[in-house]
Amino acid sequence: MKNTIYLLFLIGFVIVSCQDFLSEKPSLGLVVPSNLDDFEAILNNDHQIFNQTPAIGEIASGDYFIPLQHWQSLRLEWERQAYIWAEDVNQNGELPDWSTPFQQVFYANIVLDGLSDL
Repeated sequence: MKNTIYLLFLIGFVIVSCQDFLSEKPSLGLVVPSNLDDFEAILNNDHQIFNQTPAIGEIASGDYFIPLQHWQSLRLEWERQAYIWAEDVNQNGELPDWSTPFQQVFYANIVLDGLSDL
């Protein structure tokens, strides 16, 4: 019983002490969007985030054939690896087809949360 009380006290202390830590911005250089123009600028960032769609499904689908010369001239290594169904498509870093949709949802959620506060 005594250990249970100590454990509950410890959990409560951890939860209360993390409140300030979670409310701090990770960097003072970050800008928090606060008006309609800021949210519009986030959504108009189409060159970097919102104008991209995942392509790895189509590349690896087998719906088309690429001759060897064209396959060798593909610009990105992960595209070549996805076409031949390599075991490890993402050999040297982050796969954009995986991270871009998460970024799109993240930015859309920032705008939706900010607009609800306006």
